[in-house]
Amino acid sequence: MSDKITFTNKQGENASEIFAQVKELSISINQPLPFIIEKEISPLDIRARLKDFGRGEKFYFRTRDNRNELGAFRAAFSASPEKAEEILKLSPQDNLFFLIALRFTKSKKKDDVWDEFPDGLCFVPEIMIRRLDNKYVMQYCMVIDSKIEPEELNKYGKNYEDLSATEKSSHSDNVPDLEHNQYLPDKEAWNRIISKCLNAINAGDLKKIVMSRRIDYRAVSPINPFDLLISLDNNQKNNYAMLYQGKNGKSFISISPERLYRRENEKISVDALSSTVDRGETAEDDAKLERLLFDDAKLQREHQAVIDGVEKSLAALCNHPIKIDPPKVLKLSRIQHLLARITGQLKNDVGDRKIIETLPPTPAVGGTPREVAADMISQLEPFDRGWYAGPIGYWGKHESEIMVGIRSMAIEGERAHVYVGSGIVEGSNPDGEWRETESKNVMNSLIARTDVKI
Repeated sequence: MSDKITFTNKQGENASEIFAQVKELSISINQPLPFIIEKEISPLDIRARLKDFGRGEKFYFRTRDNRNELGAFRAAFSASPEKAEEILKLSPQDNLFFLIALRFTKSKKKDDVWDEFPDGLCFVPEIMIRRLDNKYVMQYCMVIDSKIEPEELNKYGKNYEDLSATEKSSHSDNVPDLEHNQYLPDKEAWNRIISKCLNAINAGDLKKIVMSRRIDYRAVSPINPFDLLISLDNNQKNNYAMLYQGKNGKSFISISPERLYRRENEKISVDALSSTVDRGETAEDDAKLERLLFDDAKLQREHQAVIDGVEKSLAALCNHPIKIDPPKVLKLSRIQHLLARITGQLKNDVGDRKIIETLPPTPAVGGTPREVAADMISQLEPFDRGWYAGPIGYWGKHESEIMVGIRSMAIEGERAHVYVGSGIVEGSNPDGEWRETESKNVMNSLIARTDVKI
C-alpha cells in the first residue's frame, strides 16, 4: 500500500457551485454544514503561526514521514464521530477534514489533569493551514444553513489576505528548567503491579498487558507548549508530532512513533509496533542491539502478541486476505522497535467510525485478551490515562490518518505530566520494564540542554 496523499477540490474549482451544493444538502437534511474555502499560500512555519493565533482551541499534527502537516485554530463545527462520518460521505467537498482525539478508554477514574479535555474531540476548524510536501494551503470554514447567501464567500475570502500575510514570532529555545517531583507509581508500587501482571500471565489469564507510569515535573516558570513541542520534536526521528491546546491553556503533546491506521479510500494500513531496545553508541553496538529484537524470545513474544491482536481486529473489518509484512526495525533517537505493517481492503460497509471502534486499544498499548487487560489496567494504574495512548489525527472523505498518542504529556502552567508504558509478557521483570519506561520518557531529549533535577 502506498503512502500517497493528494489534495483535491482545490483552487480553480467553482466555489460558488460547490457552495450551492452544500447549501442544498444542508436544506435537505435540515442541518447546518461546514463549507471549506481554500487558497494556496506561501510556505510558512505552521507551528510558529499557530502559536501567534489568539485564544481558542489549537491543534497541530504532523505525520511520521513528515509529508503531511496541519495547524488548526478554533472549532467552527463540532460533531459526534457518527455524524462526522455521515457528513463526509454526503458532502461534495473532497478537502473537508474532521480533527479527532479520543480517550484511551472510558474511565470512572478521572483526575484533575484531564478535567478540561473532552472525552472525544471531533471538529472542523475555523482556520487550518495544511502542508503536503512543499505545498501549503489555508482553509477557512464557513457554517452553511438555509439562510446564508453566496455573497458571504467574498467576506471570508478577504480573511485569507490577513491571515497568510507576514509571519510574526518564531520558536524560542528557552524551555524553562524542570524539576522532577513525583513518580506515579513509585518504584516499590511498580514492582508490586508488575508482579501481579506476571501472576496473571503465568495463570493463563493474559498473554500481554501494557502498564504505564506518570512522571511529574514542575518548571521554574510557565511552560509554553509550542516551544516545548518544537524542542522535543526537533530532536526526534520517525515520529508523529501533535499538540492540542484547550481554550483555557491546558495542553497535550505527543511525539509518537506509532500509527494506529491510515486509510486511503478502502485500503487500510495498521502498525504492529512493540518491543524496545536502546540505540548503541557506535554502529557496531547499534547493530548488536538491533539483532536482539529478532533473537530475544521475550521481545519476539511481545511483538507476536501485537501482530495477532491487530490481525484479529482487521479480520472483522476487511475482506481477505490480510497482508502482514515481515517485521523491520524502526530506529528512533534513543531507542528502536520492531514494526510490522499490516494491510487490508475494507469491507463495503466499514468506515472510519467502525475502524476506530474496533482497532483501539491495540495490544501495543493495552494487552491481550483486550477486555481482561483493560480491566487490570483500570484497577492497577493509580491515575487516569486520559488521552494518553488514545487515537489522534484526522478523517477525510478519501484519506484518514490516526496516530496513537504515546510518548506524551499533559501540560498546565508550570506542571508537566509525562506518560510512558511498557509491554509485560512472560519473561518480563519489574526492573527491566522500569528501565524501558525511563528510556521512553520524551523529556530525556531535553536533559542535556536544560537543568533537569531528578
